[in-house]
Amino acid sequence: GGFMQQPTHLRWLVDDSWVDGSVGFISGRSKSYKTWIALDLALSVVSGQPFLGRYGVERTGPVLLVQEEDPTPVLQERLRLIAKTKGMLPSLKVVRSDYVEIEYPEWPLHIINLQGFNLGSTEKVAQIRKLIAEINPILVILDPLIVLLPQGVDEYKGVEVSAVLQTIKMWREEFGCAVTIVHHWNKGKNESGDRF
Repeated sequence: GGFMQQPTHLRWLVDDSWVDGSVGFISGRSKSYKTWIALDLALSVVSGQPFLGRYGVERTGPVLLVQEEDPTPVLQERLRLIAKTKGMLPSLKVVRSDYVEIEYPEWPLHIINLQGFNLGSTEKVAQIRKLIAEINPILVILDPLIVLLPQGVDEYKGVEVSAVLQTIKMWREEFGCAVTIVHHWNKGKNESGDRF
């Protein structure tokens, strides 16, 4: 049989959106909601709620988010707003008329925020690998690529970036996790340096 007839096993992590165990990019211009999309994906995978309100999640489990751009209050607020659209809010229990308990659901979303993670640092990469081994995430999200690249690596030089991607592919091979990399691709000469 021809190439198209060879049996393959493609399993969606999120229907029509992300293949289980795949490494890929969410990329686009500045201000094009890439980080929002990545956070929506993370909360969908941990909770089973549809991605972007419409794409079914086939497998739920822990997610590791490595975020090197937004200050903690901004990230918390974004996650809170997305969680609200998914009905993932804390529940209120009125124990007595004068006493209310708030129960925060325990979603297995693990966040490393602004810890200076860099794919060029053997030590940092080893720390992440150890964390992946501990929490066994089904999805790892790295946001954004430009900040995570080793110093001096040109994001537009394929050879240099492919060396960095080898590290990420090794996580997939070893632990079977999917990896999503957020990439802002328009840092041109005549653009301001604002990133979303």
